[in-house]
Amino acid sequence: MVHFEEDNPDDLLGNMVVLGVSLIVIAAVVIGVVAGIDHDDAPLKPEKMTLDAICDLTDYKESCMASLQPVGNYAQVITYFRAAVNATISEMALAMKKAKVDADAVRDDHGSTETTMAFEDCIELIGLCIEELQSVLTMVNATPNLFFKDSGDARSSLSAVLSYQRACLEGLKESRSTSDMDRGLQKPSELASNALAIIYEHSENDDLEADHSIPNWGTGTTDNDGMIYPDRLSAADRKLLHYSYKKGGQMMTPHAVVAKDGSGQYASIAAALNAYPIAHKGRYLIYVRSGVYEENVIISKNITQIFMYGDGVNRTVISGRDFNGTTYRRASLSVIGNGFICKDIGIKIPDKSRGNSMAAVKIQSDSAAFFHCRINGSTTSSISALAHRQFFIDCEIYGVTNIIRGDAAVVIQRSKIIVTQETVPVSANIIALQGRSDKRESTGFVIHGCTIEPDKSSTVSGVLENSAYLGMAVEKYSRTIVMESSLEDIIHPDGWYNNNNYGIETVTFAEYRNKGPGAGTSKRVKWPGYSVINNRSDALRYTAGRFIEAQNWLQGTQVPLQAGLFS
Repeated sequence: MVHFEEDNPDDLLGNMVVLGVSLIVIAAVVIGVVAGIDHDDAPLKPEKMTLDAICDLTDYKESCMASLQPVGNYAQVITYFRAAVNATISEMALAMKKAKVDADAVRDDHGSTETTMAFEDCIELIGLCIEELQSVLTMVNATPNLFFKDSGDARSSLSAVLSYQRACLEGLKESRSTSDMDRGLQKPSELASNALAIIYEHSENDDLEADHSIPNWGTGTTDNDGMIYPDRLSAADRKLLHYSYKKGGQMMTPHAVVAKDGSGQYASIAAALNAYPIAHKGRYLIYVRSGVYEENVIISKNITQIFMYGDGVNRTVISGRDFNGTTYRRASLSVIGNGFICKDIGIKIPDKSRGNSMAAVKIQSDSAAFFHCRINGSTTSSISALAHRQFFIDCEIYGVTNIIRGDAAVVIQRSKIIVTQETVPVSANIIALQGRSDKRESTGFVIHGCTIEPDKSSTVSGVLENSAYLGMAVEKYSRTIVMESSLEDIIHPDGWYNNNNYGIETVTFAEYRNKGPGAGTSKRVKWPGYSVINNRSDALRYTAGRFIEAQNWLQGTQVPLQAGLFS
């Protein structure tokens, strides 16, 4: 079993623009799809299907047939997949045009500020959808064989496309907009689902029967001290990560030092991020010295591979500022840029924002990790995990209800989830509100080796007993797994909250080898979508090494990782 333990914390390193998209004519796309398929270094799996058979795999056969008809009635599966992605891009371009027209109409009519911001969010989110789809095409064109062998990145991007569209519509609904943007996104949503269905059915994925062995770390380079680094890391990054482990070794100088007292290069985190060189390659270190930073930190799409660390969760704190805005915008820390790592920082919302939907962390960065962090959000949200893959370890996560919500693929490991109580109690304390809407999405929340407990500092003793639920169905295919965790008596015997019987037949709610007074399963809900996992191989599919392929992007970093099960 692969099990990395981290070194002493004191040895830490030195302690949309929316893309312009032209409409794609499907017939022309097909010509481009058919051309350039052959790659000498990546032989394709010789699999062909009829158009009717390929569309039978999807949930929206009519739109599938219409969009793929230009390819022909018999073609390679990968050719159909490329055409499906390109067709989705075309429809997304139309949705973008509609969103901009509707946004202009709201401004011209002096509509509400909330609706204007919601449309601005939609424009950003649709732009992100287009970028995700284009990245899928790039992946498949560069190494076509990965379509069948390793589709994790492509499925993550297509899942994000579905999540971003829902976030757009939820924001408009929240603002009470009368726009029919849902009609504008109906076809893009169907086509994205179809593309996801095709790659899901023809590639290895996390829903196949789990292997009986723990995932390995893959190939890498071993240095003189025996440390193994992924081959894709640059020499500079290996050196950086090497010194992050080595006691007494030469410490790397952070690229930016933030200090409120003026002793650093920047007085705010935002100023340090604004100075980020867009052409920078590899890790970019930002050291945030002690202080309470009352700012809303945004790691934008083009700011990637940030390693931000502080002096400890009690000493370096991002508290955010309260402001009027959409749920999509309201967070103390918002992260979009990929490869973000955060260590030894407390992240909270302003005290006066506790009663609203402001999140402490909104995360949609792919391959992101938080460790040794304390996260404390509002009454209805602490972590908004919107899309992609994230890993939390050795963290303290405080919240009242809907503590973690969204449609990302998240593993929370070896952390404390602490349920707090407001002066006015909520109807139910719900830990996870996972929002998978398509059964083929690679998303879900996994709580592994954690402790779920009440806030023992609460002035109201015993109020939280039997008040918390592990999760609730917010979408038809919501997926939450709790395994090898300690559940205190705060957990209701039912375990899972009944949302008017919604999704009880289609969700994936499961438990595996939990312990503690709240872990008994004899009185759990009797739903088709709930199960107690008894087979070790079934549990393995939800480990960090399998579910989010964390070994591919955490190896060699300071982030400790249990790739498989703890026992």
